[in-house]
Amino acid sequence: MMLARLWCWLAGHKIYVLQEFSAFSRRICCKRCPGDWAQNDDVRAVIPWNDEVADIHRRHGHQVLQRTAKRRFE
Repeated sequence: MMLARLWCWLAGHKIYVLQEFSAFSRRICCKRCPGDWAQNDDVRAVIPWNDEVADIHRRHGHQVLQRTAKRRFE
């Protein structure tokens, strides 16, 4: 896991969209490391995904998916 984090620090994350909540809001993850973020285009923000962010999306009627694999190698 530390090697994956180091690789991401050196080469950058391999981002993919795990879940879209609207045209402007989504949950993104890294394929290499356990990185998990919330992205909002309206305010141009990317913040770490945590329980508080998940609760906000649940309160707005979205089903929040569980990330099954913390990392995937390609």
